[in-house]
Amino acid sequence: MLQNVKLQLKHCHHLLPFSPTACYIQVSQAAADLKQFCLQNAQHDPLLTGVSSSTNPFRPQKVCSFL
Repeated sequence: MLQNVKLQLKHCHHLLPFSPTACYIQVSQAAADLKQFCLQNAQHDPLLTGVSSSTNPFRPQKVCSFL
């Protein structure tokens, strides 16, 4: 299976330079774009802002205490 994946990647790698939709940018530009995206969306990131206990789907379920 690993050999099959390697062959597929090699095939895609050879086709990439000939692809009319391939858009190449410099790594520094990609890093700057990623940084800008992260800074613009930081207020919506639950890892940075936290999740309220009322909307957290992973909070421990309450147990019925009168049974």
